[in-house]
Amino acid sequence: PDHNTINSFRKHRLSNTVKDVFAQVLLLLVEQGYVQLKDYYVDGTKMESVANRYSFVWAKNVARYKASVLEKVAQILAHIDELSSQEDSPPPDPGGPGTKTDVLAEGEQPLSDSKAVREAISRINSRLDSEMPGGEDTKPSKSQAKQKRLAGKLPKDHLPKLEGYEEQERLLGGRSSYSKTDVDATFMRTKDDHLGNGQLRPCYNLQVGTEQQFIVNYTVHQTASDISCFVAHMDDTLGVLDNAGLKLPDNVCADAGYGSEQNYEYLEEKGIEAYVKYPGYHKEQKGKHKHAFPQQALHYNEEGDYFVCPMGQHMHQVGQTKEKTKTGYIRTIHI
Repeated sequence: PDHNTINSFRKHRLSNTVKDVFAQVLLLLVEQGYVQLKDYYVDGTKMESVANRYSFVWAKNVARYKASVLEKVAQILAHIDELSSQEDSPPPDPGGPGTKTDVLAEGEQPLSDSKAVREAISRINSRLDSEMPGGEDTKPSKSQAKQKRLAGKLPKDHLPKLEGYEEQERLLGGRSSYSKTDVDATFMRTKDDHLGNGQLRPCYNLQVGTEQQFIVNYTVHQTASDISCFVAHMDDTLGVLDNAGLKLPDNVCADAGYGSEQNYEYLEEKGIEAYVKYPGYHKEQKGKHKHAFPQQALHYNEEGDYFVCPMGQHMHQVGQTKEKTKTGYIRTIHI
């Protein structure tokens, strides 16, 4: 068949049922003994998108540009407010302090999005319309004309930019970047090429679980870190196995790129044995440490809850603190 026919079938008919078909094939492999769901091996790879490599949008830049636009809008509103207060009040004493007015009403939050700016523009236009002279032959004062001109710049020049940055924030969805020609792709650092050059490219993080060289499940993620993808991948895997009426795997094997407290705790709660290395495992085996006395070299007394340094001194816990990771997991750090 033509490639368009295959693509149309994949897009419109197979996209919502591919996991069900995958589960039925997996069930067939289990029934024939090819897959036993004893050891589940997880690894990930970056798959480059066909998007333009230079069509990147960075979250930090979007936040900075948005803040710059909001600052300019606040300055214009402050200028309008200052002109209005000067027109309503007598000129200040040349030797006395100047008159200061607030752009925001009492209790009102600072401008943070296009909705707040649009409401501020509406209030200013309503006030200016009510203050304008009603006769055909009468003209507004210079101050009123200037206020009207400044207020007209907001919806024409600044509001569209602000709405554009908000749309970019929506497309980012908490990611660090995306591609303009493939908004679902995130820029990730891929492995070096044959010349040793590493680049940031629009990619997807493909997580694959296998057993006996058969793919048991796969998931596609927009996050570059394998640690952050592990729980979501395992949840999807357990869902596929449950829909097929299959048991959970006995063991999960992965490299040090998946070692974290959250992932270890997750596997323990599911009753799955974890054969997952932790970051720094290989350096520890080689004896390479940044510090003269690394934590791994200290003796821990579990009964007394203290460490013993090489000098024989006891180091007791003095406090605890909470830390929230990027995935939303809250871990307790003992100090």
